[in-house]
Amino acid sequence: MKKIYWAAPVIVLAISIAAYLYLGSLDVEPLSMVHDVKVEDIVEIPHVQAITTFENNFGELTENADGKIVIGEKRGSYIQYFTQGDAGAGADSLDGAGYNAGQYRRALANGWTYCVDYVKPITFSEHYVKQLKTALKDDPPTCPDGEIEMLIKDKIYCSPPADKAASQYVVQLRAATANGEVTAYFDAKTKDFIGFAE
Repeated sequence: MKKIYWAAPVIVLAISIAAYLYLGSLDVEPLSMVHDVKVEDIVEIPHVQAITTFENNFGELTENADGKIVIGEKRGSYIQYFTQGDAGAGADSLDGAGYNAGQYRRALANGWTYCVDYVKPITFSEHYVKQLKTALKDDPPTCPDGEIEMLIKDKIYCSPPADKAASQYVVQLRAATANGEVTAYFDAKTKDFIGFAE
């Protein structure tokens, strides 16, 4: 009977260790790191106002437009513009696709499209900014924290050293510094700084 009392805690400990190791081996789900946002809440010019102004001043605005008219932008957050022709499902205005990159499109008359490319907020953003500032202590970001672009990406689509991530995914940060723009990578699972893009 006494052997049973000793076996129970050992079995519970073994199950706990196995569960811990199994859960630790799982990768992150990138979409679980993304906070949803309404596009109308992040743009400076409301959709209706932007489109009405464009339609009422079409000739004047498009005369020298060269196919694209940017009407609003906040670095790291969104770019709001009109483009001639099909803008597609995902323009490259925010450095290509990321799991937290969003696009809003509305077809207009005369072959123009109203577009907003935006970045949805992610979890642990303050941690990533703090780590970036630590890594850039000799050349700190010159932009406000809210203008540091953060994209969750598959590491195979990123330049080295993103491939060193333990996770399949990385968090890519882009920030302006006195010596130019830098791109930094963080492991999406461990949240550790990996390095700067080569």
